[in-house]
Amino acid sequence: MTGRIHLYEQPPKTLGQGTVHHLGVQTDELETVVERLRALGVSVPDIRDEPTATYAMAQGPDRLLIEIFQPDPAALPPHLHDYFETGDDLGAPNSPAP
Repeated sequence: MTGRIHLYEQPPKTLGQGTVHHLGVQTDELETVVERLRALGVSVPDIRDEPTATYAMAQGPDRLLIEIFQPDPAALPPHLHDYFETGDDLGAPNSPAP
């Protein structure tokens, strides 16, 4: 299983302690991650579909929301493939040029 942390450039809704709204974690195995979290007793709502990704939200032990998301390489604009390291074969990381 692979994954990476994605930091959003989004201003906080409030200032002070606990200003982070959520943390996004990218994976190429969203269904497996959600199943594992649920098996551990973590409440995870149904996976949601968006035009360029699927995702699920879970609440961490400190009440921080955690977004687990899986980009859809076929739906991403080409300039975002490198950013999300999706490659051209549906989720595999980009390989270095020969």
